[in-house]
Order: sequence, then C-alpha cells, then structure tokens
Amino acid sequence: MKKTQMRSSAAAILLAMTMGMAAVPAHGSERAQEAERGAATATNDVRLSALRIEPGELRPEFVSSTVRYEGEVPGGTQYVSVNATANDAQAEVKYETSEGMCLGSLCEVGAGTTWVTVTVTAADLQTRGEYWVEVRAGALSADAALSGLEIEPGELMPGFVSGTTAYEAEVTSDAQYVSVNATANDAQAEVKYETSGGTCLGSLCEVGAGTTWVTVTVTAADGETKRAYGIAVKSVEGANGMSDASLLGLMVMPGELKPEYVSGTTRYEVEVPAGTKSVMVTGLGSNAGVRVEYETSAGTCDVGMCEVAGPRTWVTVTVQSANERVTREYGIEVKVALSTDAELSGLEVRPGELTPGFVRFVEGYEVEVPARTREVEVRATARDAGAKVAYETSAGTCDGGMCEVTGPRTWMTVTVTAANGETVRAYGIEVRKVEAGGWGWAYWFPYVAMLR
Repeated sequence: MKKTQMRSSAAAILLAMTMGMAAVPAHGSERAQEAERGAATATNDVRLSALRIEPGELRPEFVSSTVRYEGEVPGGTQYVSVNATANDAQAEVKYETSEGMCLGSLCEVGAGTTWVTVTVTAADLQTRGEYWVEVRAGALSADAALSGLEIEPGELMPGFVSGTTAYEAEVTSDAQYVSVNATANDAQAEVKYETSGGTCLGSLCEVGAGTTWVTVTVTAADGETKRAYGIAVKSVEGANGMSDASLLGLMVMPGELKPEYVSGTTRYEVEVPAGTKSVMVTGLGSNAGVRVEYETSAGTCDVGMCEVAGPRTWVTVTVQSANERVTREYGIEVKVALSTDAELSGLEVRPGELTPGFVRFVEGYEVEVPARTREVEVRATARDAGAKVAYETSAGTCDGGMCEVTGPRTWMTVTVTAANGETVRAYGIEVRKVEAGGWGWAYWFPYVAMLR
C-alpha cells in the first residue's frame, strides 16, 4: 500500500514539473515571438506619396498609383535631383540611373534618354516596388551669335547688330590696349578673344600701330557651331583720346570685384580674408598718357599696394586724362571677413596654478586653492582682439573674471566667441579646495607683499 502511494506522489510531482516547464518559454522562444509580432505589424506599403525632379517637370503629374513618368531637362544637363517620399515613413527609398551613378538622390544623366529607377522597400523588408522616370535631355544649342559687343576706348562702326560680323573702331596712336566686351546670346556658349597685335588677357587685347585685327570667336554649346566677329582697330593721330579718363581694367588682389569691371561703373565691392592688412589695386589706363593714383581710408597706398583696416575700407582710384582736363574716380569698398579665431593666447587663475600649464589647444585644466577660498580671479586673453570672452562658474556668479567658488570642487567655464559671432570655444577649469596645510608661507608671501 505504501509503495503504491509513493508511486502516485512521484507521478504527481513529475506531472507538476512538466506543466511548469511548459508554462515558461525559453528566452529564444520569446525573441522569436517578438520578431514575429514585429513582422506582423510592419507594413508592405511600397507606394510613394510624392515624386519630383529638378530641373524639369514630370509628365504626367504625379499620382501614387502611376509608376512611369517622363521629364525633360535642358541640353548639357549632367545631374538631376530626384526627390521621392515614401508613403510609409519606415519604408526605404533608393535611386539608380542607367547613365552612371546616384549620390543619394542626385543622379547622373547623359545626352538623349536616361532612365532613373526609384526602388521602395517596404517596412516588412520583403515587399519591393519601383517607379521609373525617363529623363530626356534636349539637344545642345547651336546658337553661336552675340547679343552684345562693345570696345573701350573707341566706338564700333557700324553699331552692333547680331547678324553683322565685321566692324571698325578708331583709337589714338598712344593706345596700347583695348577692352572688348562680348556677350553670347546663349549662356552656355564659349567666347574667346584673339588679336593680331600680340596677346589677349581675357577680353583685354593688345593693339599696335596701324590696324590691328581683334577676333571674337563664339563656340556654341554643341561644341561644333562657331561664329567669328572681327574688329579692325585703327590707330590714328589726334587728340581724340587725350580727354579719356577711363580705365581699361581694374583688379584687386586678393579678392574679386563685384560687379565685374565695366568702364562705365565706378563703384565696386571686394571681400578679402580675415587678417588681410593690405590689397594690391591695379588700374590700367586707356592710353599711356593717363595718370592713375590710389588712396585708402585706412592709411597709405604705395603705388597700388593699399592698407586696409577694420571690417570696411574705402580705396579710391583717381584717373586723370592725358591732357589733365578730365578726372574720374572709381571707388572700391574692401570688406574684410570677420575672424573665426576663438582660441586663447593666455589663461591664468589666482590664487593657484593651472595643471597642465596653459596651451591654447588644451581645453581642460585643474587648479588647487586653499580650503577657505571663496572666489578666484580668472584672467583669459583672446588670441584675436575682436573675440569676446565670457566667464561662468558652477558655484554662482562671475563679475568679469572674479568668480565664486563653493564646496570642494567648482567648475569654471571660459567661453570665447570669435569675431564672426559664430565660432565658439570653451575652456574648462576644475577648482579644487585643499586643506591649509598644503599652502605654506612661500605661496602666500607674494599676495601679502601686494597688500603691504
């Protein structure tokens, strides 16, 4: 009887253990169930809610259910920006092009037709959908005509007409250069200048005695169509140019004039890097008898090397004609970029001594002061005089560089804001209080002497 009871009890215990084990799933089983639940909630939505290209315009207009489109771009376009927005924020969008590669949504295109494929992978990581854009590049322009042509000094004869390709102009016998300004009808066309009198530096061409031929060659965007315009520049005796007080060219180094130099424009701007102390200004007179002088609001000019100071300096170029009867002034506003220097050239704390010693590119320091110290003086010197220095303490307030300290540790922050108002650098100082035993008479003597 007892054996039967023992067997029944053992069977009951075994059954209970078996049921208990079945009720507690293993950790791996839990993770698998969570993954299944996550997969169940992830959508298979591969639709787009928006699609556009730049430059160009899609045809037909975008509708989520339409997957094939066309878009036209100007001839010579090398890249298009394809912006696709997935209907489901968790879906992934990728771009491909038949013409090369896509950097993100910026895709290469070539001449003729390029296919850009937008692939949408749904949040379930299994479902995929595609949209296609047929990008058609227009033919490159064959327009090699000019829309404008001027010469300085002198005047074109006959007056400029786009269809007329041969002109004459007279200059005085002392003229050494002419400035030829040609404007292409198509912005993608290329314009080049040549002269039989020597060389052309850009559109500034040398001329000699007698007749000099200046040729303006326009190459259309297609790279094949060309048209040449010729100007016969005749050097003649006379006083026609003696009253000319214009410049053929005006340059500033470093920097670039804005707007580009044109003889009739007398006010310009130029931006130079932070720290620039001088600029080289060069004005090229229309003939050898013209006198060019330079002045600066910041000090002096040595020939054309002019001092600049502060954020803005005015440089005046005065041109006097050969007969000294006509004077013209050109003004250049030189804007010096504000410094980005937010570093310190010096940092001290009194009482105490920085550990490690100050180095401008090290931003974290420690200093030990007597246990009864209530404030310290932080002296920070910005490397750039235009930068601003501010002090903060975790213990309360700073009055200038006099900062409160409390407790065994206080954090001081020295913030340097560069002159441009954007670049910022912070230096941190951990002030630790130590017992008075660590501070002997030798440490305090300089401060006692100061009080006496």
